[in-house]
Amino acid sequence: MTSRLRPGSQPLALSFSSSALLFVYQAGVAEALLACQRFKGDVAAVHGSSGGALVAALFLCGRDALAKTKAYLNSGKLFQNIGLADVWDPARLIPRAVEESGALPEDAHARLSGKLHVQCTRGGMMTSAEPVTYSTFASNSELLSILQASSSFAFGGVDIHGEPHWDGGITEVLPVSADLPTVTVAPVSAKAVHICPDAGSWVLPCAVGDCTFMFSSARMMKYWAAGEADAQAFLQRSGYEPLELPAQS
Repeated sequence: MTSRLRPGSQPLALSFSSSALLFVYQAGVAEALLACQRFKGDVAAVHGSSGGALVAALFLCGRDALAKTKAYLNSGKLFQNIGLADVWDPARLIPRAVEESGALPEDAHARLSGKLHVQCTRGGMMTSAEPVTYSTFASNSELLSILQASSSFAFGGVDIHGEPHWDGGITEVLPVSADLPTVTVAPVSAKAVHICPDAGSWVLPCAVGDCTFMFSSARMMKYWAAGEADAQAFLQRSGYEPLELPAQS
C-alpha cells in the first residue's frame, strides 16, 4: 500500500523509475504534476533511474522543458538516421535529443544541483555492480553524461570521472529518498507505486517491447497522454485541486 498524502503538510520527494523508452509515459506524468502548483511547491527533491532520470531533470527544468521535449518527440526528428547501435543502446540518443530540442537551459546543471538525484551503476553490468547517486553537476556536459550513463547498456558504459557507468536500473529500479516521503512513478503497473498504469489497461508484451523498440512518434504520444491522465487522477484523489491542466497540442 502507498502512503496517504496530505497536501502542504510536509516536503516531498518525487521519484521516476527505470523505464527505458517508456520514459514518455513518465514525461506525461511530469507534465500533469507541474500543472498543479500546490504539488510542485511540495516537491523538494526529485530522484530518477534510467529513463526516469531524464524525466526527473526535465521536471526540475519546468513546463517549458517538457513542452520542447514533447514537440521534439512528436516531430519524429529523434528517429532520423538511427543506427543499430542506437537501437541496442537508446541512451546514445540523449545528448543529441537534448541539444536538438533545446529542452535544457544553459544553467540547468546549476539549477538542478542539490535537487536532482540520478541513479547510476558502476563496477560492471553483471558482476561487481554497485549503485551510485549523483546530485551535483559541474556543467551541462557532465549532467548529460550522467543522464546518458543512467540509461546506458553499452558494453563499455559511459565514462564518468574516469570510470565506466551503466543503467541505474541494474542496481536500483525505483530510488526513494531516505529523508522525505516519496511519491513514486513507474510506467508499468505495480501495487506499491503512487502513479502507474492500471493493470487492466496495458498489453504486457506490447509495453515490454516498447521499452526498447518504440521508434514511433504516434506510440510515444499515446504513452505520454496515458501518463498525463494517470497523474491527473492521482492529484485528484490526493486532494491536490484545482488543477491547471496543460494546453492540448
